[in-house]
Amino acid sequence: MRVYIHIDSNSTYVGNGGFVVLSNLALKLIDMGYEVYMFDQNNRLKPKMFNWLCLDRSIPIIKTWDIILGDDCRVVTSWLRTLPNKFRNPRFLRFLESSELIRDGHEAEREFIIKNDVKLANLHRNLNDLYYRLGIKNMVNLEVWLRDDVKFNGGAKIENSVGVQLEKKRVFRLFSVFDWSRYERFTKENIIVCNGDYRQVIDRMNMADFFIHNPKPSPYISYFSGETFGLPLFEAMACGCVCIARRHRGIDFLDDIIILVDDMVEAERWLNRLKEDRELKEEIRERSVRFIEENYRFDDYRRRVIEEWLE
Repeated sequence: MRVYIHIDSNSTYVGNGGFVVLSNLALKLIDMGYEVYMFDQNNRLKPKMFNWLCLDRSIPIIKTWDIILGDDCRVVTSWLRTLPNKFRNPRFLRFLESSELIRDGHEAEREFIIKNDVKLANLHRNLNDLYYRLGIKNMVNLEVWLRDDVKFNGGAKIENSVGVQLEKKRVFRLFSVFDWSRYERFTKENIIVCNGDYRQVIDRMNMADFFIHNPKPSPYISYFSGETFGLPLFEAMACGCVCIARRHRGIDFLDDIIILVDDMVEAERWLNRLKEDRELKEEIRERSVRFIEENYRFDDYRRRVIEEWLE
């Protein structure tokens, strides 16, 4: 079976979670024996656009005019709005949910998926009830997974160092104007900036003792105040960081796994407490790593779900 994975070229340089997950999916499908190609609606994808992901393997790129649709192919997308109409045939279409369905202005996409009973892979099981209320029934629970090389190296932490991933006000190929304002409270700490290409981010997270996650929920999300999956937060957990995250409804299920706070003042208090309470700090670190290993690694369950989703 051929699988064509649609990438929204307008967000290729941003490095958003959906792009990372789709790239991971492409490599896993290749490992599973599928014939996989990536394409974008503007035919602008180039291999160098994937450099920041530090992939040691190439994913074939195809132009839209070279795509042949038939019973032995599937089209996978996370961006239904930018998917060219000629590829929206419900027989072949598979939608990889990445919270786009719950944003304002996506009513047409929801209606299309419901009307045509498009098969949807839900990356966030905690959204099942919401989707059922919206009328979306044709779902499988795939859950997000992290790359195998995003993991705790077992040591090399810089004691009491704090990792942050700075907001990018604008992005032009890894050159950014960073916004420190949301982290100014921590500038007196030994800060490790977790920005750069994918390998640099993971290496820096492996150095950081703590990771402060201060998400800025999208103003376009209407059903809950926050994204459902904070990829940097989960990467930091996988790298053994003791994470302190500003609470929003999308990550409430992490309560009792990491430290969730209402604001950065509370985050600073927790940071100071955990610096003094080494036993609690290590307990949170171990709990976080275990949570990732048990829930967000690619395994036989996900392989079976993908096969079911593509059938």
